[in-house]
Amino acid sequence: MQGEMEPKGAGLFVGQGRNRWAVLAGVMGAIVAAILVVAVPVSSGVAGAGALAPAATTTLKAPYKGVGQQGFQWISDGPCGAKASDPVMPSFNMTTGEFRGTANVTQTSCGKTNDSADAAILGGLASESKATFTATTGLHTIKISWTIVYTPTLTAHPTTGNLAVAESYVAVWGEVNDLTNSTSFVPSTTFVVTNVSTSGTVSHQGTDKATVTLKLSLVAGHTYAVQTYVEGLVLAETSSGTSSAYANLNLATLGNHATLTSITIT
Repeated sequence: MQGEMEPKGAGLFVGQGRNRWAVLAGVMGAIVAAILVVAVPVSSGVAGAGALAPAATTTLKAPYKGVGQQGFQWISDGPCGAKASDPVMPSFNMTTGEFRGTANVTQTSCGKTNDSADAAILGGLASESKATFTATTGLHTIKISWTIVYTPTLTAHPTTGNLAVAESYVAVWGEVNDLTNSTSFVPSTTFVVTNVSTSGTVSHQGTDKATVTLKLSLVAGHTYAVQTYVEGLVLAETSSGTSSAYANLNLATLGNHATLTSITIT
C-alpha cells in the first residue's frame, strides 16, 4: 500500500490525544532533529563534489557523497512500564544507499490504566550530505524513491473485556533545503504500509516502492540539498486489566532492508 495517508487502526488512545499520526509526524519531524543530535554520522569515504548543474533531468544515485544519519528512540506512556530495543542497530550505507535496522516494543498491562509504548528506527541522508543540485528558475518536481522490504511481527493478547493492540508503520520522508539562503521547503511524508493486530499474531514479508514527490519553485544560482529518511515505527498498547502486546519490525535480516534508489529533479 502506497501513498500519503493517515494511518488506519489509530489505536486505543486517540480520544485522549494519543493520535498515531501525531506520533509518527513527531518522529519524522521533532524526533528527526532529536535523534540526529546523538546519531552516528556515516561517510561514503568519497570527497564531496560540487552541486550538479541544471539539466532537463538531474538524477542522484548511490554512491551518495558526504554524511548520512541513523538513530533509534522509544517512548513509554503509563505507569506499567515497557521494554524496547533495536536488536540490529540502525545503519545507513552511503555507498549503496541501503538502510538496515530492527525495532521491538513490548507492553504488558498492570491493571491500573491504559498504557502504550513506541519505538522508532530511522536512517537516510542528512542535511550535511552532498546530495546537492542547482536548477533553472521556475517550478520543478523532485522525486525521492525508496524500495523497502519489511517483515512486521505483531502479537496482541487481550483478556476478556480488555484491549490490546500491536501496530507497525513504515514511511519515507523528504525535504529540500536551500543552502544559499539557509531556508527549507515544507517536507512531505509518504506512508508505505500499516499493519495492526488486535488479537493473535500477524507476520508477513512485503515489498513496496515509495516515492516522496515535492513540487517546488526554485531559483537559478541557488544550491539545494535533499534530505530524506526511511522510518520504521512499532507501537504496543494495552487497556486497564491484564493484556499484553508485542510489536517487531524487521528491516535488517532475512532479505529485509530499505534502499534509497534515486533522487530525480525535473
